[in-house]
Amino acid sequence: IADNIKANPVTSRWEIGYYISPELSVSQIDSVEILNSFNLNIEPTYFFNNNWFVRSGLGLSFVRDRGFAKIKYNTQEYMGSYDDVYDVTFDTVLGNVTPIYHTKKVEVWDSVRHISVSNVTNSYLYLQVPVLFGYSSKSSGSHLSWYVHAGPAINIKVGNWIETPKLTEKDADIISLQNNLPVRANSYFQLWVGAGLEYELNKKLSVAIEPGYRHYLNNVYSNTNYKGPSNGFTMRIGLVYLMK
Repeated sequence: IADNIKANPVTSRWEIGYYISPELSVSQIDSVEILNSFNLNIEPTYFFNNNWFVRSGLGLSFVRDRGFAKIKYNTQEYMGSYDDVYDVTFDTVLGNVTPIYHTKKVEVWDSVRHISVSNVTNSYLYLQVPVLFGYSSKSSGSHLSWYVHAGPAINIKVGNWIETPKLTEKDADIISLQNNLPVRANSYFQLWVGAGLEYELNKKLSVAIEPGYRHYLNNVYSNTNYKGPSNGFTMRIGLVYLMK
């Protein structure tokens, strides 16, 4: 028993991880296509002992939604022309009275209704703050360890780029504009669940690969008529540095 305690001393420690990951949403929403998001996170981890840890930190998540907008509009279009008689005079030729018609060309324009359907993409930047609790295990003398973790994360909007539908036609009179792409809320919560493998490159630096599942705890859209994504999957790759 004494030899085992010496081989695996119980020590607390700090690590910091730098992670990059895409997030794939598998939810289907009418008239909205949720594009893959990309996350960059810096997360310190405190180990209470050799196994149990808590992880938090900050991250940036770039999120995009694609939908469509339908615009009804009128344009003035050239329909053709005709000769308009604006005067009639008469002339006598060899004793015969002959009418002479004076005309001018008149162009015909009319208001024509059109419908345009175009893609619209909204982009957002969210600040992520997770609080994760986990368990890690590593065999004595091995360079490879595995771990699992779970916990909530809040996403706070810090930037957005909302695309406005536009017409390419000039001098068009817009009758109605229907944009079916909802706008994301200022904040929303997720539940993160993940597992990972960490390979020790040296005494201070390790590389980690971490597949994960994310469940959305509330609607991501400010318009409650649209039900947002319910779950997604990530594949994180990162470098972990042993601080102390």
